[in-house]
Amino acid sequence: MSVSLRKCPSDSIKYASTNPFNVAPGQVWRDNDPRENGRCIRVIRLEGGFAVVQRVRFVPNKRGVSMQEGRQTRIRLDRFKATTSGYCRVS
Repeated sequence: MSVSLRKCPSDSIKYASTNPFNVAPGQVWRDNDPRENGRCIRVIRLEGGFAVVQRVRFVPNKRGVSMQEGRQTRIRLDRFKATTSGYCRVS
């Protein structure tokens, strides 16, 4: 009989709720996934073990650069790690 060593989903949520990567509202993060082509997100607020984020695009204009906002979504806080499936803090 084999025993599964995978984490229970509730364990992942408990770990994420500790905010292991010091994610805070107002920060901008870049998606490291090469399929996302440098997608950037801004943290709106924290809810339990999740960050509510909004996609942002930086568009050049006559005054410099403006920020266009996209849709909101939730990302588990333990996903904000600097790996190819994680995120890199921009500001």
